[in-house]
Amino acid sequence: MVAGNFLGTGWRFPPQFFRRGKELSMASNEDDIRESLEILLSTMVGERLYHPDFGCDLKKFMFEEINNALVTEVQEMIATAIYTYEPRVEILEITVTESEETAYVSRELIINIKYLINATNNEENMVYPLSLY
Repeated sequence: MVAGNFLGTGWRFPPQFFRRGKELSMASNEDDIRESLEILLSTMVGERLYHPDFGCDLKKFMFEEINNALVTEVQEMIATAIYTYEPRVEILEITVTESEETAYVSRELIINIKYLINATNNEENMVYPLSLY
């Protein structure tokens, strides 16, 4: 671990190589946490080998009608996954809104996660779009 990378270092997501494939691009600190959250939200439970409980089943909401019950269930699912698998952060707020629907864009939910990095007390924000069809 490089000095100053006390929040963690991991592979970039998606993995990126350089120097003709001999070196792997890494993410550190706040970038590593943000990429970790993205991986967590985009992984289905049961999809990850040796970690069958890891992930967030957001894809199960595809083709569902958007209403208050769906929004609450999405918020709770995300909060549970983050509390369980990302101890470096504390959730401050999760908001879920429907994107503006147009004739050319599929319906999607815009998930905004505001979180606090425990080690630095820095507030960060992440926007995660969830396509419903």
